[in-house]
Amino acid sequence: MGARLALAVALRHPESVVSLVLLAGRAGIEDPAERAARRAADEVLAARIESIGVAAFVDEWLGQPLFATLARLGPAVMAGERCARLENDAQGLATSLRMLGPGAQPSLFAELPRLDVPVLLVAGEHDPRFVETARDLAGRLPRAELVIIPDAGHAAHVEQPERFQRVVAEFLRRVERPTHSVPLPQVRETAS
Repeated sequence: MGARLALAVALRHPESVVSLVLLAGRAGIEDPAERAARRAADEVLAARIESIGVAAFVDEWLGQPLFATLARLGPAVMAGERCARLENDAQGLATSLRMLGPGAQPSLFAELPRLDVPVLLVAGEHDPRFVETARDLAGRLPRAELVIIPDAGHAAHVEQPERFQRVVAEFLRRVERPTHSVPLPQVRETAS
């Protein structure tokens, strides 16, 4: 959700954005029927969260295959992730899904070509859905760079924090001090 919201801010307020780093992000749902179906599914999930409470929802959420690679880090890391998510409340999570979920928000795909800032797209290699999404975004954004973090899934920043930090730091160094003789590549995919 954060990456999509950051893209929306950059597109609506380009004067306030110098560059973007997007981890496992997307630009919404392009197909209107798919977006409507997602909105309906998110409403069901929002009502479920309100019904079962945050603790039960967090346990279900972290039990998804999406987070299987995160579980490899051991019980202490999973306990920390669970604890952080328990800071939410049911109404806040439900409202977030209803108001900010990809079904509720407009698609940003048509606007992507006008985003004229360097964008670093990061995905974990074991998160195939978001690797594919990042590749698609890289082809639509004029100044995108794509990095696939090896041996990481959806939470690449938690699973491979040193690699993630290095990739982001290198990107920010390049965009803060760009060389005029070597422009930022339009699309560059690397593994780190």
